[in-house]
Amino acid sequence: AGASPVEAAGYTGIENKRKIKEKERTDGGKLWRMALSNLGRSRSRTILTVISLALSLVLLNSVVTLSRGFDMDKYLSHFMKTDGLIAHAQYFNFEYRGGDQDTVSDQAIRAVESREEFLDGGRIYYDRGILVTVKDPGVKAGDLSYIGMPMEDLQVEDGEYYASIYGMDSFNIGKLDVIEGEPDEEKLATGRYVIAGVTTDDRRKPVPENQHFHTGDRIILNNRGKIREFEVLAVNAIHTYGETTRNFDEYTFILPSGVYQEFTGSDEVMSYTFDVKPDKIQSMTEFLAAYTRNTEQEMSYETKQSYVGEFQEMQYMLLMVGGALSFLIGLIGILNFMNSILTSILSRKREFAILTSIGMTGKQMKKLLAFEGLYYAAGTGMTALLLGILTSVFVIGRVGGSIWFFSYHFIIWPLLICIPLLFLLGVLVPAAAI
Repeated sequence: AGASPVEAAGYTGIENKRKIKEKERTDGGKLWRMALSNLGRSRSRTILTVISLALSLVLLNSVVTLSRGFDMDKYLSHFMKTDGLIAHAQYFNFEYRGGDQDTVSDQAIRAVESREEFLDGGRIYYDRGILVTVKDPGVKAGDLSYIGMPMEDLQVEDGEYYASIYGMDSFNIGKLDVIEGEPDEEKLATGRYVIAGVTTDDRRKPVPENQHFHTGDRIILNNRGKIREFEVLAVNAIHTYGETTRNFDEYTFILPSGVYQEFTGSDEVMSYTFDVKPDKIQSMTEFLAAYTRNTEQEMSYETKQSYVGEFQEMQYMLLMVGGALSFLIGLIGILNFMNSILTSILSRKREFAILTSIGMTGKQMKKLLAFEGLYYAAGTGMTALLLGILTSVFVIGRVGGSIWFFSYHFIIWPLLICIPLLFLLGVLVPAAAI
């Protein structure tokens, strides 16, 4: 009778003896926890911003890894075995025909040898007018040549094939990449021995299926009726740019200069290769440029310095293009980040007003937004590191492996440099926005 209507409405007749324990927390209002909760409000926008920023860093790291993987030593060794090479201009156009009009002049050779920079050199002889054939009983029906043509199509007569034969000075023979035997110059000088060549791939590795002869094999060369038997003393991995006409030859043989001239009756010098003293390649290159421009315009040259410039230009182009793409993607990511922060501020004006009304100061507000920016930076950094490592190992390593002058090195320092900048950005952008 003494109960109020409200108390009567709540009466059930059952006494509730359980007490509700109030939960006490001291970290519910922490700024870092509030910032983390805020990012979860628009997960798709947060993920898009993090991924766009991370992709720009991954691309940058990939470009640096690729460019640093370009191996100058591999690149130079593919084109140059010596410090320099001089020949007729037609030779460098892959149009060497031989004859007096296409050979290296003695004047040009003397000019090189008289230079203070000169160390040692040698002549390579070749006469395209000499038709030499070789018997190869090892060819079977269905065999293909190095360029994929049926060997039957290369026959001159039954079991005979055209061959290219070169004469070389001691300097050049000493530079050969011998994979079998030993090019003993005393034995070679007897005229009973020859060095056989085997084609190589872009990585300068011999192609075993195109090795027609081995050391100890006896071969018969036919120089338009002048027939001679030779024993293969050594096998050389052919350096196309430094030892041949730069055209494909299925069969290649090398003789010392004296034996070559006696067997072929020709003394036409196809090219002259040379080495220079240490740190003198630049001055020799400058001399050759002036000589071929002012003295013998029909002569031309190549030096390692020429290919160094070409290599560096290629590296520079990759860095420029890749760097520009990284910058564009990074700019998009930064704009997304700024847009996320600004949109968040504008859409939460009422929320900020309520927080201010219950005691949040302007300094705390800035701290809250700074935490959000730092979370963006941390998420981007971790994503970029994970994707960067996976991309470097599994993508760049394999793609670069298909490039013959590439040597893979694991690189992550571009990411490690950029991640602190992300944290700085994460603090400055929110501070400037509020």
